[in-house]
Amino acid sequence: MINGETLEIEIGNIGLRIVTDSIRASRNKTDSVTHSHTSYELHHLLSGSATLEYEGGGTELSEGETLLLAPELFHRFATGSEGALILSLSFYLERRGSGEDLYSLLTPALPEKSSPIRFERSDAIDGCIKGITAGAHSASPFATEAVKASLALLFTELFTRLAGDGAKSDKRRGGEKYGIRGFVIEEYFNRYYVDGASLSELSELLSLSKKQTERAIKAAFGVGFREHLLRLRIKSAEELLSGSDREIREIAEAVGYSSYNGFYEIFKARVGISPEEYRRTHRKQDLSISRGK
Repeated sequence: MINGETLEIEIGNIGLRIVTDSIRASRNKTDSVTHSHTSYELHHLLSGSATLEYEGGGTELSEGETLLLAPELFHRFATGSEGALILSLSFYLERRGSGEDLYSLLTPALPEKSSPIRFERSDAIDGCIKGITAGAHSASPFATEAVKASLALLFTELFTRLAGDGAKSDKRRGGEKYGIRGFVIEEYFNRYYVDGASLSELSELLSLSKKQTERAIKAAFGVGFREHLLRLRIKSAEELLSGSDREIREIAEAVGYSSYNGFYEIFKARVGISPEEYRRTHRKQDLSISRGK
């Protein structure tokens, strides 16, 4: 079990610091004492139901729902149903690095001290929570990295919902990036373009319909899901053909094609020459020199 560590996570230029001591699933949260924290708090109801009372109000929490609380908000969990189990964690936010300023897009949407923000249950959030709880109780040497990966996905999902369509970044080459949502789309393609990229899965991650997701991809890259996926695969194949000695069949598999013939036909139709011809005409001059060093 990971414990006592501070996990550092970055989503664009948004930095998160999470102390692992704060990641805990507890039944005694219900009917707790009134308290506040200097950090943001996230509470996810794993089972049962509970009531959060806070300064100036209260809210019911159903199984699978998540609450995000601002720092310094005095609150307590009142008695809920028997067996209510709540996963809680505390985190700090800060601006880091450069690049697209997702931090400025997010901060106006964060909860104010007056009231928490509720997130309805979703498969995407449930999957992240399962990954966090499994990793937090694992003895694996990779447990910390597993928890960090699940936390990054969870906060990307939550921040995407918070920022929504309201925050648009400046126009850049290749289309218009839509804040955190554009970042999620770009990261998804970069991670899964070789194997497993799915419009349905991306739509679920963005909490959008397939049509809305297609429009968001087109706004960001100028083309739809299938076309952008194909362009990424062809570009990667070109780089491997010109910069490596790998066999072409290996390269086909490395960029997501199980069939060499299918890869050959698509590559030739797109690039205008065969993979073999492309390698001969675009081979990097210093490749043999680099191998000899």
